[in-house]
Amino acid sequence: MIIDELDIVAFGKLNNKQIKFSHNINVIYGENESGKSTIHSFIRSMLYGIDRGRGRAAKKDAYTKYNPWSGNRFSGSLGIIQNEKKYIINRDFSDGKDDSCRCLDTGELIPFNKNNIFKILDNVTPVIYDNTVSIDQLKSVTGSELATEVRNYMASYQGFGDASLDIERAMQLLKMQKKAYKDDEKKRQDNLQKNKIKTEAKLEVVEKEILAQREKIEALKEKYRSIVGEAKFEKYSLKKLYVYILALLISIIPVILGMVFNLMWISVAFLLGGILLAIGFFMELKKYKTMEHIYKDRLRKTRNSQEKIKLMVKSLVDDYEEKKVNQENLVDELKDIEENMYAKSTQVIEEEAIDYAIDVIWGLASNHKNTVGDKIKKRAGEIFGEITKGKYVSVFLEEDFSLSVVEGGRVIPIDRLSRGTIEQVYFSLRMAVGEVLLDNKKFPLFFDDTFPMYDKERLQTVLSWLNKEKRQVIISTCNTREMELLNELGIEYKLIRL
Repeated sequence: MIIDELDIVAFGKLNNKQIKFSHNINVIYGENESGKSTIHSFIRSMLYGIDRGRGRAAKKDAYTKYNPWSGNRFSGSLGIIQNEKKYIINRDFSDGKDDSCRCLDTGELIPFNKNNIFKILDNVTPVIYDNTVSIDQLKSVTGSELATEVRNYMASYQGFGDASLDIERAMQLLKMQKKAYKDDEKKRQDNLQKNKIKTEAKLEVVEKEILAQREKIEALKEKYRSIVGEAKFEKYSLKKLYVYILALLISIIPVILGMVFNLMWISVAFLLGGILLAIGFFMELKKYKTMEHIYKDRLRKTRNSQEKIKLMVKSLVDDYEEKKVNQENLVDELKDIEENMYAKSTQVIEEEAIDYAIDVIWGLASNHKNTVGDKIKKRAGEIFGEITKGKYVSVFLEEDFSLSVVEGGRVIPIDRLSRGTIEQVYFSLRMAVGEVLLDNKKFPLFFDDTFPMYDKERLQTVLSWLNKEKRQVIISTCNTREMELLNELGIEYKLIRL
């Protein structure tokens, strides 16, 4: 990839700044605080976006740091050449509404998202970018601290060769995640057990209520049957009235015959009998009406009682059915709870997946531990040998990530080297890691005040090596040494003054 040009509308202290880069070596020269590091940050932000924190962290994030001082639009564009095609990336860091990416060779407007940008950049992640192509000066002061920093840098790549993948940390995170799932599973089981106890208690209450309800229904049904039975025995019999009527009709016949045959005593006798029968009939009729009234009243009351009992039974039956449904629901709920208690939950599945992931990662780490690490050590040794003019022939990395170099058959721990030589070890490792991780893709190299501790001879060898590699190099410096030495070596470069 080549950084072809940039146009800063506003970014940090820089405004309306346009720069056209050489495809070979570029030197950005300026005094301290002139904006050299800002240009490096702008390029990274154009490629990967700008970091924004939350809460208190937002006060110190890159977004706040580079928010324009002038009040101009926080935006810009970057032209890159990748795989022989030129792309223009536009970003508006304020709201992202005008972010875009276009291939100038085809005119295609590429949907602007992280995946598409990564694809254009050959999937070079921000982590790889920060730890390979973008190189700052080592900040440690003492030799031992500097050696520790170099060891830590190398340790990040051992095994898989990507600083974003720290095996130990990955294991810790997986174990922490597993513990979280285990805790969640325990909480889930505890909640299920509590729910089971509550459901069993509810079920017991409902079953008792159903039994009591059934007993009430049976008692009311029995009462209903007894009321019906009592009502049957109180109905008045009309036989006596029918007998009186028949006797009266029969007594009329002798009276008529006595009058026809002039047998008056017979007529009078039967007439008196008829009168007595009539008196008896009316007395019985009165008694019938009284009894009928009593019967109807009692029948009405009985029927009212029956209706009330029917309504009560219906209400109890409805309530009983409702309780039966509730009972069935509680039984189903209890069954579901018990099934969930013994079923393999998502948390358990996740725990098993994490265990499997841990086994796989350790297996891969064991199988490939030396693959990338050996490539890096081999290439770092070659570069180190070149920039030290053959004084040191290789770099060793032990199991504990302690570094050593070989000089004339002697193995020398990095702690015993001079600061300048340690800087050369660091440079060699950075270059080797970049080549291995980028799979020999030619990305630009950014050096931001990287060489102040290099003496003249060391800086000459590094500049010569960079020129030999035929890569785009962007060096930011506040010194004129780099330019003077490039001129001495006859190496062409483009000077960009700030």
